[in-house]
Amino acid sequence: PPCQKTGLRVTSVTNNKKMTSSPAILALDAGGTFFKSALVLPSGEILPGSLRSTPANSHGTAGEIIAAYVDIFKNAAAVAAAAGLHISAAGISTPGPFDYENCTSLMRHKFPAIHGVNLRDALAAAVPEIRGVPLRFLSDAHAFLLGEQRAGAARGHENVCAVTIGTGLGFGVMQNGKIRDNGAGGPFIVLFKKPCRDGIIEDCVSRRGILRLFREKLAGTGRFDKPDVADIAALARRPETAAGAGAARAAFAEAGALLGETLRPVLADLAPEILVIGGQISKSFDLLAAPLRAAIGAGNNKPETTAAQNPDTAALLGSAFAAATL
Repeated sequence: PPCQKTGLRVTSVTNNKKMTSSPAILALDAGGTFFKSALVLPSGEILPGSLRSTPANSHGTAGEIIAAYVDIFKNAAAVAAAAGLHISAAGISTPGPFDYENCTSLMRHKFPAIHGVNLRDALAAAVPEIRGVPLRFLSDAHAFLLGEQRAGAARGHENVCAVTIGTGLGFGVMQNGKIRDNGAGGPFIVLFKKPCRDGIIEDCVSRRGILRLFREKLAGTGRFDKPDVADIAALARRPETAAGAGAARAAFAEAGALLGETLRPVLADLAPEILVIGGQISKSFDLLAAPLRAAIGAGNNKPETTAAQNPDTAALLGSAFAAATL
């Protein structure tokens, strides 16, 4: 369907049998700690009560990891049936490297136990309810980009760049309404490996990057018991006189500036209309925005830079939009 439309094109045929119930798409976002999932209706809306998080250990055994997937698929099938729906397709957002065409993980830094496992076959064997249901795996950065472009901050734009900041740093590109990839479903540009300071940009702009910068800025002026990014963001919003507030603001400011400096030549080449920042750290966009925009630079050819409209569900919606084309 045209990229500017929000609704899904879904079929009422599953397992070659005509269904009398209404269709829905199972969307799944496979994170390293939790798998988020939901049923997405043809309207492009999430079925109320279907959004859930399932614990997942990215360093667990193959059986444990596949069990998390199975739990989601079985629960979704039951929820769909209770709502008078059937699952017509499934879209799964996942980090890479990944063989998206063959539904096979190639990762070793995450989910190493399922390296080389065809998840489509494993799920079909374990969940009879979804045998024959088309599955589509796609890059988590692309799922987020598609979700925000179809139903979020980038709606109405056909030339979009998206950055996801969380445990890692992801990047997606859309030009003329179509996602650009590396020919195998992976990112068109591998942003996280771009050089920065004494390492790569992901070392400075990610969860571990913000923690690292905060420790540097604090420099012995105070002690905080194992803060996480949300704690540092809360501290940054406190009055200047609060212990550590200045260090917290400085950490976010430097992260924003470093990201902007890394993005500046990339955006100059791609010329997007809008840049969307997502991931959990986008919830602290107010602390990153000014230095990020300043480092990208001003001018008529610079993109609008904004936070995601749906940071918690964009990847789910994008996965569903992608699966709707199957």
